[in-house]
Amino acid sequence: MNTICNNCKSNKIVTGVRITDLGEVNVKNDLSLEIYKNPDALFFKGTTRYKLKAKVCCSCGTVETYIDNPEELWRTYQNNKNS
Repeated sequence: MNTICNNCKSNKIVTGVRITDLGEVNVKNDLSLEIYKNPDALFFKGTTRYKLKAKVCCSCGTVETYIDNPEELWRTYQNNKNS
């Protein structure tokens, strides 16, 4: 992962920051991307979630989001597209 800020070119980068939201009774939930598996199937439908993480520049405050497994997301998307 690139540890140089795309905005100011600083190397003061913090990676792996959790992005959360407070749910019922203040339970923390990780924000995530969700994609359907087998969206056209009658049975065995489901979703796959990918937790969002952040990379923060401590010089200019720029925040970038990312997921740890983008290739898996791409494969799931391609499988859905081709079914």
